[in-house]
Amino acid sequence: MEIKNTIEIDVKNFVNRYSKFNTTTAKESYLKTTVKFVDYINFEVVEVLCDQILANSCYDKNGNIKINTCKKYVMYIYTIFNQYTNITVHSNKWMEEFNLLSKAGLIEAVCQLMPENLITTLDSVLKMKTDDMMTNYYEPHAFISNQVIKYAPMIHGVIDKFLGGIEMISKEVDWNGLVNVLKKDEGD
Repeated sequence: MEIKNTIEIDVKNFVNRYSKFNTTTAKESYLKTTVKFVDYINFEVVEVLCDQILANSCYDKNGNIKINTCKKYVMYIYTIFNQYTNITVHSNKWMEEFNLLSKAGLIEAVCQLMPENLITTLDSVLKMKTDDMMTNYYEPHAFISNQVIKYAPMIHGVIDKFLGGIEMISKEVDWNGLVNVLKKDEGD
């Protein structure tokens, strides 16, 4: 997703240059001439980007659902800047860069400049993916189904051992003798 005929700028330089302007008009002009957006991102790529946002913000290290909406927001903004603009972000410095952008009011300013079709698609896919995650893994029916799938092999093994034990015991029982004893008890 390359932005044609555009110069990339890193977050620190972007914020520093923006902060030098004293008027709202100058700041708006700087944003409009500096920030460039991709024309389009393939739908499949948007799906993968949304999967990454959810993987990093909605699951613990054991794969259990543990939603962290603050982290989800930070990942969402990272995705916008990293994938949709000519502003270079560094994943290893992202929180520092996020705070620089936020303090300068540039997160909202850049998001407002983003073409509506791009942000609408990203928002829609992220909402759909979040809804799917909740439906498929979190709602009671999904939880029960997932637990059955998770524990079925163990339960199957226990039942096999139990039935094997019963089979072994039943081979050793003198069934005719047991029937005779039971008939004798009925006669008393």
